[in-house]
Amino acid sequence: MRVAFTAWTPLHIINILNVQQNFYQDALCDLFVYNEFQNAEVIYQRIKEENIFEHVYLVQNGNNTSKFRKIYEVLLNNFTNYLSEPITNIHYDIFFIQGDNYFSKLLFAQAKHQNSNLELNYLEDGMGIYINPQVLDKDSRGHRYYSKLNRSSIYLNEFKHYFVYEPELVELEASFKRLPKLTLNNPVTVLISRIFDLSDNDRQLKDSVVFIEQPFEHELLNIDQELILKFFEKYQKSRSIKVKLHPRTFGERFNKQYEILETNLPWELYLIETDVINCLIVTVISTVAFTPFLIFGNDQKTVFLSDVLLSQRKELQLNHKTCKTLEKSSNLVRRFNRLSNGIISLPANIEELGKIISRT
Repeated sequence: MRVAFTAWTPLHIINILNVQQNFYQDALCDLFVYNEFQNAEVIYQRIKEENIFEHVYLVQNGNNTSKFRKIYEVLLNNFTNYLSEPITNIHYDIFFIQGDNYFSKLLFAQAKHQNSNLELNYLEDGMGIYINPQVLDKDSRGHRYYSKLNRSSIYLNEFKHYFVYEPELVELEASFKRLPKLTLNNPVTVLISRIFDLSDNDRQLKDSVVFIEQPFEHELLNIDQELILKFFEKYQKSRSIKVKLHPRTFGERFNKQYEILETNLPWELYLIETDVINCLIVTVISTVAFTPFLIFGNDQKTVFLSDVLLSQRKELQLNHKTCKTLEKSSNLVRRFNRLSNGIISLPANIEELGKIISRT
């Protein structure tokens, strides 16, 4: 049996290792790692050194590829231009994806062309599946046209299994495989510690407001995160403000008056080696409010700002897509809190947020 995985965030790496070690340890597995997140090439090299995959490929970012080149690629399933080294075998029995992705679309179509019985599985990508179980948009005009021209299109396929941490939270009738939490009893926990170079010495994060940044521009959401930071700067005088950048955020995002946490680790792993003392963890709608509990059983409390922004939608001039995303995110928090005993605070408006700030 041969299995293909693709990863374009550190969270993908974590979940892929969990699946590979606990479900497909005896299979021949290939991993395709995008170079789109911080420290990607270092992580890629460490995974190769572990010798747990048959092949590990580094995928180059294709943002500069011309429109005409992409038309050629999707029609002919041509993806080799994005790989750091030649691929030796494209015959797979199982193919995992976390969402719609250009390279994965090309690779899947070529693998499907090689094996018409190729099985497509979904692997959890943070909170996305819990908000909207429609992973692939099969009905868009572009995807329907692509599927007519290419009969190996990923959009002509259904998922056989969904690999997630909490199937009960997914509003979908489907075949689920529950992912084991990364506790000390899970063999992949030590492996992840090596690959991400986690330290045994606990660091401390004290007396701070920690804002979890998100690259909203990729999702076309018009959320002004700097405006949110200015609010906390005005009303939270006793604690410093620190920003944890998303792994796919590069360059300067905010004014230099805000301290950026110096780490390449995803927040979930940062919490493992950090003792958080008297801190207010704040996010608009980030996955990191959920994943520390879902993956590791960590009950770090977080303040979720989706309802606060919705209460100010007119003043902030939030577009329709932004409002719908915020509403779905708030609904997920309410369902999740029943499972986790309320570790996420969901203030309804600025007044409730002020009360949380004052008593935290």
